[in-house]
Amino acid sequence: MTKKPLFRLVLKGPAVDHEKAQRIRTLCVAAPWMRDELRDGIEAAQRVLDTWSQGDLAGAVNGLEEWIASARVTLAKAGAA
Repeated sequence: MTKKPLFRLVLKGPAVDHEKAQRIRTLCVAAPWMRDELRDGIEAAQRVLDTWSQGDLAGAVNGLEEWIASARVTLAKAGAA
């Protein structure tokens, strides 16, 4: 299911910086993915803390590395990488 944008950005007129407007549009489209990734990052951080507190530092680091890879993909989709 495709997420519906929260709003539509319309920029018109001769003074509009079209490159900047396109970057803004790209970020607006990517905002839901980035929000979801932030939520996933918070959950990953909690798993790291839980795993580390149980004495499994390697497991904690591996979990964090997995989330970092996912976050990088999301940033690349957003054009912010």
